[in-house]
Amino acid sequence: MGTGRRGQAPYPMLVDSLSNELIISVSAGQYHSLAISSSGKLWTWGWGVYGQLGHGAIDDCEKPKLLKTLENEVILKIIKK
Repeated sequence: MGTGRRGQAPYPMLVDSLSNELIISVSAGQYHSLAISSSGKLWTWGWGVYGQLGHGAIDDCEKPKLLKTLENEVILKIIKK
C-alpha cells in the first residue's frame, strides 16, 4: 500500500504521491504507515479496519492521505504503542 496497489509490497517502493514533500519521519505497522513532512503535516495510509488511520472511517487507504483533523497542528513525532 502507499503506491496505489493493494496488498503488501515485496520490497521498498517509492511513494510517488509524497514525492513533492520533504518527509522527515516514517512509522510503519504491519498493515498501515504514517509519514510526517518537514512542515509538520501527517499522512496515513494502509489498512483502516479499526480506524487507526485517523480519517474518521474504517476504509482502507491505498495512497497517503493528509490527516485533516490535525492539519492546523504541527506534528513533530510519531510514537508507536
